[in-house]
Amino acid sequence: MRSEPRDTHTSPVEVGTVAKAGFWLLIDDRELYLPFDWFPWFRNAAIDALSTIERPSPNHLYWPKLDVDVAVAFIEYPTVNDREMPCSKAAHRVLALAGDEAQRLGSPYVGTEHVVLALTHQTSGTLGTALRTLGIDGERVCAWLETIAHPGTATPHSRRLSYTSTMKSVFRLAKRRAQALGAREISAEHLLVGVLEAK
Repeated sequence: MRSEPRDTHTSPVEVGTVAKAGFWLLIDDRELYLPFDWFPWFRNAAIDALSTIERPSPNHLYWPKLDVDVAVAFIEYPTVNDREMPCSKAAHRVLALAGDEAQRLGSPYVGTEHVVLALTHQTSGTLGTALRTLGIDGERVCAWLETIAHPGTATPHSRRLSYTSTMKSVFRLAKRRAQALGAREISAEHLLVGVLEAK
């Protein structure tokens, strides 16, 4: 389910070779590989569904026929997550939206503040529900977060984003929490716990 309308105003993305273990995307001036072990929803997808891709922002890919969001930075920087455990669709959506927040604020990196902003905008998600239950205004939380998320100098349509070292810790902590709970994938809730536990 989408949280808001998507504008596709950036360059197109094409599917290249589809192999048994994954597929290649042709995006801007590079090729990116998406292994099915990391992105399991694509494994049995029809070619039409796999190749119908929207690009709401430079760092955000969306497959409407599969309702899957993926952050380009997540594909480009495999060291942020050892990939032994895949992320859920909801976690990928949060990471893609966090990239949107980073780009909107002119930041060349995705940090924990951008993840929290993305989680806060998910009014139907766990954090949105928790905020409403506690009587906390999500819009006020967003406004406060934006005052501490120092605007950067990157243009809003800057194509390359990376993750902060703290975000790398968030991925490790989220994975550890997911494993401790016997989960098969890292959820958006595990990402939130990772953000809360990261130092």
